[in-house]
Amino acid sequence: GSPVLTWAMGDMLQITGEVDQYNGMTEIIPPDSSGWVFQSSGNPTPDPIVLTLTQYKADPETYEGSLVGFISLTLVGGTWPTSGSTNLQLSDGIDTVTFRIDGDTNIPGNPEPTWPRDVLGIGSQYDTSPPYDGGYQIFPRFFETDFLPPGTIPVELTSFTANVNHNGQVELNW
Repeated sequence: GSPVLTWAMGDMLQITGEVDQYNGMTEIIPPDSSGWVFQSSGNPTPDPIVLTLTQYKADPETYEGSLVGFISLTLVGGTWPTSGSTNLQLSDGIDTVTFRIDGDTNIPGNPEPTWPRDVLGIGSQYDTSPPYDGGYQIFPRFFETDFLPPGTIPVELTSFTANVNHNGQVELNW
């Protein structure tokens, strides 16, 4: 919109406006540029919530507006954009999710990365028909920081089980 306001990573803002929805996605609509008030710069950016695609798809509404990260994804559908916006289908070998590459980012025009990649993005939704309960997708923000070499996002072991097999060996499952 107009005017165009520019912020940097780590800037903290106070945003005042009306809460609304656009095609299922919750948004804040400031009345004008006065609804965006700069607070401070140099703040730490949030760590991503690291998920599997299955975890994301099980409850995508929970992650709307959150920075999420996925490990070792491969392009299985769509064409890497040379310009403009496009949808890509990325898979972890178990599930597939739409990643929306927005033409307003610096991603289009960059060379397609070699796959697999660890990928970061913002959980989002674009559903044009009520009841707005589908169309969940991920919006990567920047080429350099959101398409990472595999193994860049740390894997955190959250739970495991141990079993002793018939040979007396311990088997770990996580």
